[in-house]
Amino acid sequence: MRKQFLSYEALIQKDVRKVLRKKMLLVYLISFFAAFFVTFNFLAFSSFASNLESLNLILQYFGMFLPIAGISIVLSLSFNLIIDEIQSKTLFYLFSGPLENKHLFIGKTLSAAALPLILYLILCVGYLINFNIISYIKNIGYYLFNLSYFTYLFIITPLVMLTTTMFIILLSLKVKDVRIVRKYGGLPGLLIFPAFLSSYINSLYNQGARVNIIKLKFLPITFLITLITALIIFYLGEKSFDYEKIIKE
Repeated sequence: MRKQFLSYEALIQKDVRKVLRKKMLLVYLISFFAAFFVTFNFLAFSSFASNLESLNLILQYFGMFLPIAGISIVLSLSFNLIIDEIQSKTLFYLFSGPLENKHLFIGKTLSAAALPLILYLILCVGYLINFNIISYIKNIGYYLFNLSYFTYLFIITPLVMLTTTMFIILLSLKVKDVRIVRKYGGLPGLLIFPAFLSSYINSLYNQGARVNIIKLKFLPITFLITLITALIIFYLGEKSFDYEKIIKE
């Protein structure tokens, strides 16, 4: 167990260092975060938010788009990391001893998804803090979103991000064609849209209400489908992640 943990830790550290060495990628990430919060605050304090109804819509819409931002971060970071590791075959030499296929697959999934998940959580926490600051300045009080919204942000979306990462790895092992992986690797990210559309429709019907009325009626079915999809992809990935077979290729 200790050896497995150290192997996972080594993979995560290596992938994080690899991303941090790419200056253009860092510029892209910083620009993305800056653009998100600058636009958010600009709209919240502009004439577009001249009344409570308009302000509520701005706050809600930015909150609803956070999961889509999370999926985008996965596709921009995890894809490149996974493709590089699979093609160079450097992944396997990080392990000091033999590990089961499932541990190799789990290790690569965690290392590829770790930084996107951290960045996504920073984005979410930053939004929630910024949201309450705006609410206070605008004299509409502090708000905490209901449990369904937090489930959407902090449980379902990270699960979709992990599922997407696993699928990219699986596809990379099966087809070994970067163009196909790039074209279809993000398909599991579509699992987030039923809850997103439910949230969007709900906001249209409650434009004059307070922000904390966001309710996501499709959360249970979305969670169930995502969990089943994740388990299926994990099973297929474990079977495909054959150390001996890949090393020989």
